[in-house]
Amino acid sequence: MEVKIGSDILQLKKFQKSFQRYPEKFKRDIFFESELQNQDIQHLAGIFSVKEAVIKALDLKAKSWKFIEISNSETGKPILKLSKKISQKNIESCDISISHHGDYVMAVAVFLVK
Repeated sequence: MEVKIGSDILQLKKFQKSFQRYPEKFKRDIFFESELQNQDIQHLAGIFSVKEAVIKALDLKAKSWKFIEISNSETGKPILKLSKKISQKNIESCDISISHHGDYVMAVAVFLVK
């Protein structure tokens, strides 16, 4: 077994500026409809950040955002759903976390891989 870890941090103002500049591109290329139900910029930044952390942990090609879907449990914990293409990478288990503090959003993804 091997542990794979990815993390990401972003400045909320920079993400907001990019999102406002290219909203349709972000909606088309990065987010699923289910992820856009809440369009609060902090919420979307958290989703983007955790997708980046997953991409880093699993050593995926850049811009693999649409292979990764994020939802939330009833308690608010983020839940990760991977496309079948990615889930065939012998992933035994995984956990993700998103944190917001002031002007920053950060995320961590941890995978146990066979």
